[in-house]
This record gives sequence, structure tokens and C-alpha cells, in this order.
Amino acid sequence: DGDTWWRGRSTRTNATHPHLGARHPNGTLGMILDPSPARLRPFDRARIPVAPHILCPAGDGIETPGGHQILQKMRRGMHRSRRFLHRQRAAPGNGTASRTPPTTTPAYRTTPSRVLCLVYTVHLPPAFDNPRLTAQADTWGRQCDGFLAASNLTDHATGAVNLPHAGPETYRNMWQKIRTLWTYAHDHYLEDYDFFYIGGDDVYVVVENLRAYVDGPQVMALERGGKDVINDKHKKFWPTKKGPRPLLLAVPVPFKGKVFPCGGPGYVLNRVALKLLVEEGIPQFPSKDAVDPREDVFVGGIFCNYIGMCLTDTKDAHDGDRFGHSAKFQFGFKGDGSWIQPKTLTAHYGLKFPHGIDSISEQYIAMHLKKEKTELHFNWTVTELIYRYHAVLHNWCNES
Repeated sequence: DGDTWWRGRSTRTNATHPHLGARHPNGTLGMILDPSPARLRPFDRARIPVAPHILCPAGDGIETPGGHQILQKMRRGMHRSRRFLHRQRAAPGNGTASRTPPTTTPAYRTTPSRVLCLVYTVHLPPAFDNPRLTAQADTWGRQCDGFLAASNLTDHATGAVNLPHAGPETYRNMWQKIRTLWTYAHDHYLEDYDFFYIGGDDVYVVVENLRAYVDGPQVMALERGGKDVINDKHKKFWPTKKGPRPLLLAVPVPFKGKVFPCGGPGYVLNRVALKLLVEEGIPQFPSKDAVDPREDVFVGGIFCNYIGMCLTDTKDAHDGDRFGHSAKFQFGFKGDGSWIQPKTLTAHYGLKFPHGIDSISEQYIAMHLKKEKTELHFNWTVTELIYRYHAVLHNWCNES
């Protein structure tokens, strides 16, 4: 393994779950990983384990013709995000333009935020390989400022780290895995990053869109105390005197009169939200030690009931979602067949759900591909879909 990508060992004494830290290959606990994407294996397109006719087909791709239209819409949004990020880097104070301070409060963040991308996964016998995580590391993972995948072994080439959690390594114990991952991020990276994205090994993330969103006017306004329909409905307000507002940015799912963040496509916390989650929310949560797969339900409940702010919906000005299903699913979306229960969200919060290509924001951020695997009759994998999405969005196939 070597020690190049280990920052050292935690100084915390008598640590217990969920603060045990990472396990070094020599067995030492309490290790602190350097999550820099520089530790990932160098990208080599020739090494991609996807057949050329799937990666860059002559005709329709595995995303289907409708899915391809979704990806092209996302590609246009990605280029718009890149233009925004270019303007941001050229803003006064970033070393590429005049350092004259602005005379008014800017609508967007003029200094780029640092984003840590967290993935939860597992390496299974007998091969202990992980093609999905490898695909994520090869594509979008290396575009984050930090990339870390909580697993049961360490593999620097793909971003994996052995992060022990309480209880068994099973889906039914997902809450303990996520609890430990959020705690590890808090204990060692809270001051290093501004936003924290979390998702599984079956998501594709457009990092440019994520960056443009968290540094854009919508999130800036929310952090300054701006209202949103969900928290307004539940009479949740964050006094500006308390500092930046904690943000849990996600697509909502209704549950027992409130909402939780849909864990499928992942969700985002800002720094103050992560701090409150680990230091105040989880310690008060009665089921914090439970063996339970409903990590997203638990996180949503902690924010609403113990932190005092529910999640914030992330729709754009045209009611397009920023987090959701695969390209194929979204193109065929007609207001039903989704775990987010659109009709209930419309009735309770007035949220609108356009159909088809209008169902997503041009700056779509994260796509959950698990449903794609079970719906489609073709024999391809989530791994192939991750590479194919990336090929379309980054024009590997030289499309017009």
C-alpha cells in the first residue's frame, strides 16, 4: 500500500463507532486518508472495459434514442456550467482579474467552492474487484476536489478506503455505513471542503453542474436565509444571526407528513449542515445505533426534527429536477412510476413535475442507474452505462 496517501493517524483516544476512522492495510485503525483525486489511477481510455460498439455506437446507444436526447440537453447545460465556472475563476480576487472588491453583494460565489464526493460501496469475493467504482473513478470521480469511496478494503487506484462501521456489511445495515461515512468526513475534512456530495456506486454525477449549482445564485440565496417551499410549509426558518443556513440539497420523497432526501441519486450537504448532523443531530437520534437500510429516511428525519431545517428541493426555474433517474427513465417520465411520489409532492408543496425531456434541469447533477439495470431488456451493465454517459457528455465519440 505504501503511505503516500495517508495523512497520518487520528489523535482521538479511546475512539468508538462511528469515530474509529479508516483501517490501514496493516490493520491499524484511526487512519486519515488523503482523498485527493491525484491518488486515482491515471486515466487511460484504452483500458476502459467497454466494447467500442457500446461506448461509441454507429447508431443508437444503450441509453436509447430518448435517453440520448436527455444527455444532449445535459451536455448543453454542462457547457453553460463551464462558462459560469470560467467567469467565476476570472472574478476579482481569484488571481486572474482586478482585485478591486465588489461594491455590492454578489449573486453568486466568486471564489470556487471545494467539493468532496463520497461514495458507498463494497468489494465482494472472490475477485474483490469493483467495476462500478472503477468506472466512477475513471470518469466523474476525478473531477471532484476530493473523492472517497467507503468500502471494506483500500484501493487507492479507484478511491476506495477500508472504513469499518458497526454491524455487518450488508444492505440492511446501510444506515451504519452512511453514519460512519458522514462522521469520517466531519472528523477529518470539515474545514477542507465547502460542500459534500454522497451517493452509491450506481450513480453518474455531472460535476460541472454540481459546482455551478452550489456556487450559483439559488444556493447563495438559501445560505443567506432565503425561503424554500418545503421548509416554508413546515414553518422552519433559520435566523440569519445564527450564520449560514444548513442545507440538505436533494430531491424530496414524502414520508409521514414530511420529506426525506431520496438516497438513490444522492444528495448534498454544505459545511454547516455536516457539522450540525454529526455534532448535534445524530447524537440526539434515538435510532442512531439501529441496523436499518433507510439511511436517507433517517438523515431527513434528523434534519427536520433535531436540527430544525428540512431538506431543500433543488428544482430549477423551469421545474426541472437536478437529481433523479437515468436518461432513459426521465425521457419516458409521465408523472408516475417514480419513488418520489410526484402527485403527493404537488398536493402538499405545490411542486410541479413536467414530463419527458422537460422533467430534468439542463444542469442535471446526479442520475441513479439502478432502475435502468432492472428495466431494460438489453444485457448491459451499470458500469457500461457510466462510461457511455461520460462518452456522450464529454464528446468522446466526436458527435456534432
